Amino acid sequence: MKMLNCLVVLLLCLLANPLSGQSLFESEIVGDENRKINLGVNLPPKFLPGGDMDGFSLPEDTAVGTIVYRLRGEDPEGSRVAYSISGDHLSVVRNTGAVTLVKALDHEATAMIEVIITLTDEKGPTAEPNIVSIRREITVEDRNDNPPKFSESSYTFLVNETVGVNTQVFNKILVSDADSGSNGEVKLTCLKQKSPEGCEKFGVRSQRIAPGKFAGILTARSGLNYEENSRFTLVLQAEDLAKEPGTALTSTATVMVEVLDVQDQPPVFLNAPYRPVIQENSPVGHPLMKVLVRDGDTGQPRDLQLDIIDDPLGYFRVSSFKMNENIGTASIVASDNPIDREDQVILRNGGTYSFGLKAIELIDNKPIGDFTVENVTVMIIDVNDQPPVFNQAQYSIGIPENLDIGEALPGLDMTVSDSDTGVHSQFGLELIPLRNADNIFEVHPMSATGRTPVLIKVTGAEKLDYENPERREMVVQVIARGGGRRLSSTATLTILLVDVNDNNPIFEESSYSFNVVENSPPGSLISRLSATDADSGIYGQLRYELRGFGAERFSVNASTGDLAVGVCGLSTCLDYEDQDIFTLTYTAVDGGGKATSVPLTIKIDDINDNPPVFEQNQYRRLIQNRAIDFDPQLVVKATDKDGTRNGHSPPIQDGRISYSIVAGNTANNLFNIGRDSGILDVTRPINATELGEVRFVLTVRATDSGTPPQHADTVVTITVGAVDGNDPPVFQQNHYHINVVERATPDSFVIQLNATDPDGPSDNLRYRVVGGTAVDWFTIDEVSGIVRVARGGALQWDQEAPLLTLSIAAVDQGQPLAQSATATITIQVEDINDKPPNFDKQLFIHHVAEVTPVGTRVLALGASDPDTSSQLRFRLTEPFQIRNKGGYLRNEVESEFFSISESTGILTLTKPLDHDNAAVVMFRAEVVDVNANAEFPNQTDFAEVAIYVQAHTDNGPIFSPPWSPAHPIIRAEVVEEQDPGIIFLTLQAHDPVTGLLISHFELVAEPMPISESSTRIPPDSGTPLESLFDQIRFNETDSTNDTMNSMLDPGISSLIELNKLTGELTFKRRIDYEELVNKTLQFQVQAIAGEAENKRMSLATVKLDILDANDNSPKFTEEEYKVKISESIHHPDVLVTVSATDKDSGKFGQILYFVSGDGADLFVIDDPTTGVVRVAPNVSLDREKQPSYTFTVIAADQPQGSEEQKRSSALVMVELIDVNDNAPAFTQPSYTAVVPENAPLDWSVSQVEAVDPDEQEGGIVEYSLVNEGRLEGLLTVLPNTGSIIVKGPLTGKGRSEPYVLTVRAQDKGDSPLFSDIDINVYVGDITPNDGVPSFVKPSFDEKAFIVEEAPVGSIVFQALAIDPDDPATPNGRLSYKFLDDGTLGTDHAFFEIHPATGVVTTKARLDRETKASYTLILVARDQGTPSQQATRRLNIIVKDIDDHPPQFIRTPYDGPLQFSVLEQVEPGWCVDQLRASDPDQGENAAIEYLIIFGDDAGVFTLERNPDNLVRLLVKGTIDREVVDSYLLTIKCFKPAEKPSELRKMYNPQDTSEIQVRITVKDIDDNDPIFSQTNITTGVRLNAPLHTEVVRLEAVDPDAESGSVFYKLLNVSFIRAHHYASSGGDTQIDSSPAVAKTFDLDANTGLLTTSQTYGLFVDGYFLLHVCAWTGEESRTNRKAFNTLKVYILRDSELMKFVFTKPPPDVKPILADFRQSVEQSLELPLTLNLYESQFYSRDGALDFSSTSSCFQLVGKDHVFDLKDTELLLNAERNQRLRSVYDKFSVANLERCVPRGTLYEINNLEIWLLVIGCLIGAMALIAALTTCCLFTRYESRMKKLNPGIQVAGPSGTGTRRSSSIAQPHPSLLNLSPDSQIYYDGHSSLARSVL
Repeated sequence: MKMLNCLVVLLLCLLANPLSGQSLFESEIVGDENRKINLGVNLPPKFLPGGDMDGFSLPEDTAVGTIVYRLRGEDPEGSRVAYSISGDHLSVVRNTGAVTLVKALDHEATAMIEVIITLTDEKGPTAEPNIVSIRREITVEDRNDNPPKFSESSYTFLVNETVGVNTQVFNKILVSDADSGSNGEVKLTCLKQKSPEGCEKFGVRSQRIAPGKFAGILTARSGLNYEENSRFTLVLQAEDLAKEPGTALTSTATVMVEVLDVQDQPPVFLNAPYRPVIQENSPVGHPLMKVLVRDGDTGQPRDLQLDIIDDPLGYFRVSSFKMNENIGTASIVASDNPIDREDQVILRNGGTYSFGLKAIELIDNKPIGDFTVENVTVMIIDVNDQPPVFNQAQYSIGIPENLDIGEALPGLDMTVSDSDTGVHSQFGLELIPLRNADNIFEVHPMSATGRTPVLIKVTGAEKLDYENPERREMVVQVIARGGGRRLSSTATLTILLVDVNDNNPIFEESSYSFNVVENSPPGSLISRLSATDADSGIYGQLRYELRGFGAERFSVNASTGDLAVGVCGLSTCLDYEDQDIFTLTYTAVDGGGKATSVPLTIKIDDINDNPPVFEQNQYRRLIQNRAIDFDPQLVVKATDKDGTRNGHSPPIQDGRISYSIVAGNTANNLFNIGRDSGILDVTRPINATELGEVRFVLTVRATDSGTPPQHADTVVTITVGAVDGNDPPVFQQNHYHINVVERATPDSFVIQLNATDPDGPSDNLRYRVVGGTAVDWFTIDEVSGIVRVARGGALQWDQEAPLLTLSIAAVDQGQPLAQSATATITIQVEDINDKPPNFDKQLFIHHVAEVTPVGTRVLALGASDPDTSSQLRFRLTEPFQIRNKGGYLRNEVESEFFSISESTGILTLTKPLDHDNAAVVMFRAEVVDVNANAEFPNQTDFAEVAIYVQAHTDNGPIFSPPWSPAHPIIRAEVVEEQDPGIIFLTLQAHDPVTGLLISHFELVAEPMPISESSTRIPPDSGTPLESLFDQIRFNETDSTNDTMNSMLDPGISSLIELNKLTGELTFKRRIDYEELVNKTLQFQVQAIAGEAENKRMSLATVKLDILDANDNSPKFTEEEYKVKISESIHHPDVLVTVSATDKDSGKFGQILYFVSGDGADLFVIDDPTTGVVRVAPNVSLDREKQPSYTFTVIAADQPQGSEEQKRSSALVMVELIDVNDNAPAFTQPSYTAVVPENAPLDWSVSQVEAVDPDEQEGGIVEYSLVNEGRLEGLLTVLPNTGSIIVKGPLTGKGRSEPYVLTVRAQDKGDSPLFSDIDINVYVGDITPNDGVPSFVKPSFDEKAFIVEEAPVGSIVFQALAIDPDDPATPNGRLSYKFLDDGTLGTDHAFFEIHPATGVVTTKARLDRETKASYTLILVARDQGTPSQQATRRLNIIVKDIDDHPPQFIRTPYDGPLQFSVLEQVEPGWCVDQLRASDPDQGENAAIEYLIIFGDDAGVFTLERNPDNLVRLLVKGTIDREVVDSYLLTIKCFKPAEKPSELRKMYNPQDTSEIQVRITVKDIDDNDPIFSQTNITTGVRLNAPLHTEVVRLEAVDPDAESGSVFYKLLNVSFIRAHHYASSGGDTQIDSSPAVAKTFDLDANTGLLTTSQTYGLFVDGYFLLHVCAWTGEESRTNRKAFNTLKVYILRDSELMKFVFTKPPPDVKPILADFRQSVEQSLELPLTLNLYESQFYSRDGALDFSSTSSCFQLVGKDHVFDLKDTELLLNAERNQRLRSVYDKFSVANLERCVPRGTLYEINNLEIWLLVIGCLIGAMALIAALTTCCLFTRYESRMKKLNPGIQVAGPSGTGTRRSSSIAQPHPSLLNLSPDSQIYYDGHSSLARSVL
């Protein structure tokens, strides 16, 4: 019945809604969204996130009854749920889920609580309630509630006092802490406030041996000493490292340390040091001192034995040694051996005697234990029993013979000493002459005390004469007498007289000259030049010097005078061709500086040492085939240095060169070379065809004429017809790199390439593009090489290939084959923003489910722009078209379902979709490049977008929430490292049709859209969306499955396994979170309902988040950290930074660092996340107390802490680097010393010791006295040992009160630290007034200075002496005096000393040049009894003042110094050097020099050296042809007096001036110069042979250039066009006949005629001549000149008529011509021809002269009319004056104008005779012709074959006699322009 009711209800529902197709179940679901009830299915409830106790933990101190959590869950059907929880500790309210703690927690007892929480829903209509259970582990968090516990409350251990520093001494301390994590970490410290001494000596650190268990380790921090402290107490504190500040718990324990004594200390003398005093010869048993001694080990002391050791003289012994209460007592007394102060042992120690006391421990009554030796220094008081003693018994010195009276003997070191003290040390001195020394010397002083220097002074200076042989050796005796005869001693002095330098060196000759061959090897001896010197010894030893221009080419042995060729690193240093003569100065200098110089001339002899040198390395010439010579002439030329000696003409024979062909010639010697000229020519025409060669390579040799001859070869390459060896062009670069912007303007300039042609003009090169990737984009101008952008194409930038290449070739025009070179251009095309963007497609088609939520990103429209600077912006543009599911266009086109991101192009859904009303949404998208170049605007692109809205069907399987059709995603989480097979997710789905659970699941791949159409739609095509819609052909029946391809990811299939029936998902293998690249696994599961023919499916995307588990411990980057750091480090300085890594993520990968164990109280990590270890606040490290530290750094993950927390540790070992932070500390609190006042120097007074615990320099201690008190300067402390020794005599310092000294001990650290201590020094008083005065000033060898010429009374010096005795008493009151009173004329006579003040002043003026030094003996004497005195030598040096002017060493009659220099030398060339002298010294002797006359052009300059030597240097240009010598005046000055400029004539009387003559040597540097150039002259037509035309004159400015030679180079005849017979252009004739028209004398330059000039009228000759000096072939110094010689008719000349006969006129013609030319003031020349007696009317006038002449302009000859006009004196007054001056009477034509000729009788008869002769000749000719005709007729008859030439000139054979030309024609030149026709009688007669 119930089933029937259900069917009825279902039928009614179907009838009520027949078209909807919706099921009843769907209606119920759609109708009630808030409460979805699926009939027949009860879905299980689920826990909500954050309500399932995931990761829940509880602190252990949570109070019972506290609500600690709230469970939260829900049921899909919305029914109520109930909660439950298992276990004893927690309970839950069933309805609310509130969880309450019901039992107290204890982390130490239970660290983890395991519970099961359950969620139950209500019972459904047809199903039972669902129960969901989850197992959870709740961590009980630890709290610091357990203090550390020591295993015992106190500890005790024993340790030897010898234990080493940092040695472990005890490790039995155990500490535990029940807490975990950092709460269970323990650090141990020693409480200094409770046990300061123990904490100072011992250090403690903790070492972790197990979790929560630690061992305490004690180490010795410093050395132990039982004698100082035998027991220590340490209070140790254990403190845990609580996480929360202020919650740390502590506990303490006590450690007792017993120090065990060992025998390690030697005996100690209690009353040391020992400095007793005793008189010599004291009786036996006389007590010396008392000794107290004990064992250094006070714990177990031993008995001692006392002995005297190191007592070489046995003066003392031990008396009555006893041990009483561990202290030994003994007396030291004098032995039976008398004490003798004069013993050498005591004398060497300054009157003291030392021995040792040895205290040794007794072991079993045997002296074998430790021992100590104490030194005893005994002061022996002396008596007067020693004589005065000389420091030597024999003396020998040498003295110069020029000593003055009163001068002390130099070099004498005589000292007398009396070792007695006080009055016993006084003695007297006496001098006794023994040999040759009578009345010459005396001794000073006459009496003295103690140790006194002795002077021997000269009293008879006039007797000192080295030239007297008897005085060369003298002997005296000096006697020193003490208290009696037996207390005296003597010394013998031998005095040797030494010669002084008073002779100059002398050469045998006044000058020397030598000849040297130029190839002399270096070191070759030239000669030995020696001089002699009469002086002896060093003054007679000579050294030799060589100076002058070229002196470096030679060497001289300074000792022997051997003159040799110098060493210059070459085979020879001399070259005749470079310099053939050297003028040097040779000087000999003796040992005293005296010098003598002589001139030395060395001439170089030439040898043939230079081979010829060709002007070219090789020669190349082209000769045409069949040519008979080279055109132009081929000359091979070589030169030889041996033939070009400067200044010599003609050249020497060695330089003459001969030429020959040595290789390459043909067998029949086709080529020939001139032996002397080097002209290469051919012996016959070249026929390349016959020879078979077109190229000949000849080797030409040039051989000189020397002995042996030398030669050189060159190669001559001759090519027939063409030149081969054409070298290719060369580009300036092989590669060029340029930048060109794309779209560059066509024809715009890019680059210009330049190449050169090595063997031809570069202008003939042609450039071409031959390859490269840019051949289409660029062109090149073939002539200029300019590369331009090609026309007709725009250069485009290509992202794939932004670099283009272009290959350019340069081709020459060489023959026969052209050559080329190639260069490469690399072109970087620079992009501009000129291209529009492009969408990836022109049509985007995309399918979207209609349930897609708003805000979903639907589609990304892809676009790209090839420009590098593009910036794209997207937008949607109209029209928008929306079509419903029927395909009909809707009117609401303004609706927009999508928006687009401007920057990314991503489409986002902005409005819910509805398939029925909007099945297709179509619109247009636009992309714009907003960064487009201004020249290329509007860079846009368009694309059409079609969005298909897919209808949602509701009959597919439905997955359990949170899956929904609109959001078909299921998320799940799973922890890594799950066991394979464990179900991590169960998928459930039901069929909405049947209501049954789905039992068919499939794993599928992610869906991929099918490729869309790529139909390209132009953006401006205007294609309507309607047409587009038709193209797409919308089909609403398309389903998702039709547009998806499925392929399961193989990675997912290897990890995930799906149970297709139950939907259970399991892992196939373990998953490691750290190994996964993507931490979220994504795959799709398909639920399938229905049968195969009606299958319904739904997809669910499963996103599985893999969660990290704490399965990795932190790992330090280093196992141990070793740190060296300064002990001065303080908080917050960084000690070290530790670093650890944890592969886990999240909280499991977060690492905290903290310090544990020993050092936890010294070092901290302020920020536990960084690992930066610092020194703890208020902690100071001291290396001297503890040099190193070792502690542990722990790295732990999970900052909140749990049982899962993992940790690791690293050891940090810190070694402290010492800094200087400890001042030295003295080993004793005070010091006391005793010293007798007669203690010798270096007596050891006491020794201080300080130690510094610092290392290196900071631990090295140096000692110094910082306060000496009244003993200043008398004691000193050795800086390294601390020994205080006697530095000065203590005589007179004895007193009962101590002197207090302050000694400083200072280390050598960077910032030195020091400590001071006072020492009480007792000085024992021995004798009265034993204080001997001592000089403070002057010190030993101190010098005083006084300037010469100082006024009388000038203060020189102030002496200062001190006396150890009290200055208020006579014993300490001092007075000063000289050792003698100066009455003997000694040095003292010039000075006096004030007796009270010790001021030394002058008594006379001093002159340094007379005497430069003085020696005074100063005496300081006290007023005591007996009186004590001291002497001191004072040397007084007279300082120079500038009181002498500098001067040159010359006489007023000496001539100038002679120097020489080559012309054209470079600036800076040293001509020579000279020196002036100044007797002053130092700066006063400095000399400056200045050229004051003779150098107006500034050609020379002076360079001064520090030794006053001045070098004369060339500054300007020297040209011998301008100035051949210079006479300079050089003046020397004091530097302060030198003017900047001075011009003054030479004054011979002024020795501060000197003249220097510099001769300029000539070199061949000038061409010859013609005296007149471009000469225009004339020669008369009928001039006889050898008539003088002109005399050429050229001179060579070079002095030694030799004669000038002349040569006529070529001659041309030029017939002007207005003279030419044809009236044509100008004719130039350069034929050989013309070349012979003139003769030029090579030596005189005289140009003369060589023939008549009848054939050369109406024109002029152009002659080219040259002039040279020397050999023409070996010089390029030539001058050239041009001459124009006009051919003159007499009718073209004018003549001057002089009223003087020819003998008087000829001498004045030159002046006359010059005067006329000047008066005309025009650029013309007056040419005067021969002068002869004037002819008037056929009669000669012997009183007058006529001279024909011609006026010639620059380029033309003046005609007669112009000449008459120019020379008209009426128009030119100056010309009139010239005529009057030179007696010119008239100006006429050379040939008078035409006149009637009157014939005389004789002439008539001559004409008649001539006519008769002519008639007879005519008759003879006619007769001959008749006879010839008859002869011809007969010959024809006799020989018909012979044909005789007739009148017509035809014929075939002539006799040899007729064939010869007429003799008159042999002299005619082919170019004579004289022609004969064939009909002339002369021609007929010849032919």
